[in-house]
Amino acid sequence: MDKTYIEYKEWLESEPIDSNIESSYRNAVEMLKQREKYENDLITLNDEEAGLADEQKDVDKRLSIYSSYLDLEFKSDSNPSRIQNLYERRITDLCLHPHVWTTYIDYIDSSLKIDSISLSVCERAARNVPNSASVWIKYLRNLERYNQPKESLLTAVEKALTRNMMEGISKYRELWLTFIDYKRRDIFKVRYTFDNQIHITKK
Repeated sequence: MDKTYIEYKEWLESEPIDSNIESSYRNAVEMLKQREKYENDLITLNDEEAGLADEQKDVDKRLSIYSSYLDLEFKSDSNPSRIQNLYERRITDLCLHPHVWTTYIDYIDSSLKIDSISLSVCERAARNVPNSASVWIKYLRNLERYNQPKESLLTAVEKALTRNMMEGISKYRELWLTFIDYKRRDIFKVRYTFDNQIHITKK
């Protein structure tokens, strides 16, 4: 970035640099300084673990770096695109860890609130960690939240209940209760619509 700035000044020759460009450059340099440590930490870790099998890699260290990096982005009130990009990098590096998926889904649902992105991430999470009940529960809730067909929820819960959940047997009950809660709300919604139609007809 410094090199580009110098080349730009040379290209301008004797003309002064626009104050807005100068300010943007200074802000970018400051942003880079804050993030450079985490980028270098990830690069160093990648170099150290090159050629290692997955089970030999230091997952906790990588998780810690990404968590600190995300904390910085949130404290800096970063552009949502920057945060989403960092979440995407984290799930690429740690795709077999349910926590990285569920926290990403939570971020999308609380900040971006875009159904296509949320459901896409849920589908990818279910493919990568199919034995995580936490992932399936979030998937089911989002299918309902974004008004997906009933068949989609039924298919999802049937797939989920056939998995050997890594969190333990109690999670099967939580999965089933999530689906039952959905059915209860759906029945209430149908009944409300039916009663409302009758009320309108009587008028």
